[in-house]
Amino acid sequence: MKAWLTILLSTTLAMSVANAQPRTKTNGVRARLYWIGTEIDPEDELAANQSPNLDQAVPNFLIQGNEPWFKTDNRHYEDNYVLVLEASVRFKRDDEVDFRLYSEATAILEIDGAELATSEDGDEAVEGFEPTSEFHRIRIIQYVNDEPRELGLEWKLADEEAFAPIPNQRLTTAAFYFRPTNGAAKRMAQSGDRPGRYEKVAGVFPGCELMTIRPPGVEVPVGGLDLLPDGRLVVAMFDARGLRAPAPQEESNGELWLYSHVAADERSSIQRQRIAEGLFEPCGVCVVGEAIYVSQRSQITRFDCDENRHWHATTVAEGWETNDFHALSFGLVHRAGERDHPGYLFMARGTGLGRMKNPPNHGSIWRVDLGQPAGTNVEPLTGGHRTPNGIGIGPDDQLFVTDNQGEWTPANELNHVVQGSFYGFQHRTDNGGSPTPFQDEPTTQPAIILPQDEIANSPSEPVLIPSGWPFAGQMLVGDVKYGGINRISLEKVGGRWQGAVYRFSQGLEGGSNRLVFDDRGHLFVGAIGGDHASSWNWVNRDGEKTYQGLQRLKTNGRAVFDLECITITKRGFRIKFTEPVAPEWLHDLCNYRLSQWRYVATADYGGPKIDIRELDVLSAKPDETSQAVDIEVAGHKPGHVIHFDLDAVSAKGEPIWSAEAWYTLWRLPEP
Repeated sequence: MKAWLTILLSTTLAMSVANAQPRTKTNGVRARLYWIGTEIDPEDELAANQSPNLDQAVPNFLIQGNEPWFKTDNRHYEDNYVLVLEASVRFKRDDEVDFRLYSEATAILEIDGAELATSEDGDEAVEGFEPTSEFHRIRIIQYVNDEPRELGLEWKLADEEAFAPIPNQRLTTAAFYFRPTNGAAKRMAQSGDRPGRYEKVAGVFPGCELMTIRPPGVEVPVGGLDLLPDGRLVVAMFDARGLRAPAPQEESNGELWLYSHVAADERSSIQRQRIAEGLFEPCGVCVVGEAIYVSQRSQITRFDCDENRHWHATTVAEGWETNDFHALSFGLVHRAGERDHPGYLFMARGTGLGRMKNPPNHGSIWRVDLGQPAGTNVEPLTGGHRTPNGIGIGPDDQLFVTDNQGEWTPANELNHVVQGSFYGFQHRTDNGGSPTPFQDEPTTQPAIILPQDEIANSPSEPVLIPSGWPFAGQMLVGDVKYGGINRISLEKVGGRWQGAVYRFSQGLEGGSNRLVFDDRGHLFVGAIGGDHASSWNWVNRDGEKTYQGLQRLKTNGRAVFDLECITITKRGFRIKFTEPVAPEWLHDLCNYRLSQWRYVATADYGGPKIDIRELDVLSAKPDETSQAVDIEVAGHKPGHVIHFDLDAVSAKGEPIWSAEAWYTLWRLPEP
């Protein structure tokens, strides 16, 4: 039985097309399906910040439930899902319309974020609405439990007698070249959810103070950061909103700046100087002595300052082809050479996803020999990287690189860079493209898996935490889409890096792209964002997409009750907190909620969790300080992610800053 809703609209023209439409658009409706996997109560809401299982442009607001796009290579979504349809509807001057919504399952109709009516299996409702602009955002949320249910929204203009589908040319939604999705089951919000537990933490880490160091009113989209020996901050910036699939942008918009007095307590004391412009997507900066190296789309450039304080550019590496908007040159790390050798630069070369026709040696870590001439000095070290937007030095002076979820990459990653390794992302070769280096080698699994939407979405640069900071010796990693900064503790077990990831901080002004510490312990954070997938940007708490930011964090000495680290033991895990925990909490086994799952790489975007199961905690033995506890666990297996839900209370009665951790287990300690 269909439930009919009739809504009368009389509209006026008040908004221009330019203001109402997104920068990239297409006619139609955006359909997003969130598979829950269990019975859904329509009174509940979807948990925030989850990538959909399906994300599709459809012609209009009419869904039968048997469309081909309800299926992927791995599953057919036919029950226990939430379907969201959304589009901007354009009205002509003096339009007067009736709307009719029908649904065979519970559905909610919203216009411009306001709920107009709810349909519940035959219920009818009428809600008056007077539009005030040429465009209005319409969204329908349908809750389906047992089988696909028909859903539709039609209208009738004042001079027409019958209802009809809203014409496709009147509907506008964001256009994508590819749509980030995730195959895992989604969550409905629950009463126990709070910032730091199944939600992002709220605000800046309490042990730090935040200061914005960009000039007021000036946008600074940061592609690279480093520091000169005299403390000046080197900032490479470019407008990433110019990135559009499939081809690289034709005009350069990148610039190189020096910021002075960045350690000052007053923002007004900070000065800046532009030393270069006309750069193409500068995505990495590395200072070696007094020289500045910058990675650009198709070259690495060295900048030197002469005695007259004029900066001069020299190309130190070039000769590779760039035919795709997504093939960026991410990050730079320097390692010294022997004796008089100038050393080596390491750069992460991205994979083209626009034309799917990669030139040779893409999706790779490159080693650049600075002792050899440009054009002959680049060597691929690894292959199988998709979007390695962050390369840095970690524990034991080892090189690590992040990667973003996508095809053949079922979750976000932190990879230990080992020469000759292949990390899983396969390039298409059936259209004339070249394979990624070492594509015939067995896949090297990541050191750390960063589950999509739970703890990451678009991880960026990793950096080692220095002494004097909380969690010294661990790593911080930014995230452009998830926002904020996360934290990683690594350990080596049987010669293999593994460990846990934790939330660290939100509260920044943009999606964190680049991180660098100075010798005083200040952490500089550069943010960026783009529209090339209509998703590569962090959305702030006001619902606004962010595209830039330059800020500084410094410690304030405040003690924060948090997870210090989780390490593997012969019988389970050792959990260490930053402060003593309430003894009654430590002894109660019900407080330790653990589960595990694994991923399988496929050609689908992202990947579902496989073999999900809860783990039994058999015993908990706190140490004498009540700051650490050894738990015995049954059934945890190598090759899995272990999720910890530890909503602890300190001995002082304080709640924990972030209650969750995700441990990537590859090897168990030898008995």
